[in-house]
Amino acid sequence: MEIVRSQRESTHAAASTTSAKLSFYRSAPALEVRLEDFELYGIDRLRVLQGISDGLPRGKRPEEMEKLTVKEKLNQVARSIGQPLNADTLFFKAPFEEVPELFAGRRVFLQKGFAYVAMHQAMSLVATQFRSNLSKCLVLTNR
Repeated sequence: MEIVRSQRESTHAAASTTSAKLSFYRSAPALEVRLEDFELYGIDRLRVLQGISDGLPRGKRPEEMEKLTVKEKLNQVARSIGQPLNADTLFFKAPFEEVPELFAGRRVFLQKGFAYVAMHQAMSLVATQFRSNLSKCLVLTNR
């Protein structure tokens, strides 16, 4: 049995095979990657994309998901420091440099350079501010 194609179809098929040989890079990559590694990278990328799509429930924006994630992390911190969980639990957002002892003791949640300090640990935040202001005033007085 022989398959006969029209001239138009064979021209289209030839064009599609030549377009597959086109490089999509402006310059060739300098790194050589084995085919097995390339497949593994592709599979890993698909897993990451699947995780992202699974992590975003329908109808919620990424900003809302970030707020929910922060709330979950704050609840974990509250449980780890023995604070009862309730709707009235307050956290203060402060630069992490202002609470070094809480940071060292892993009693705060850190995100993007800020530490979330529980209400009952706010004394540490106030003490650090007081110490800093006192040092500045003593330096000025000494001059």
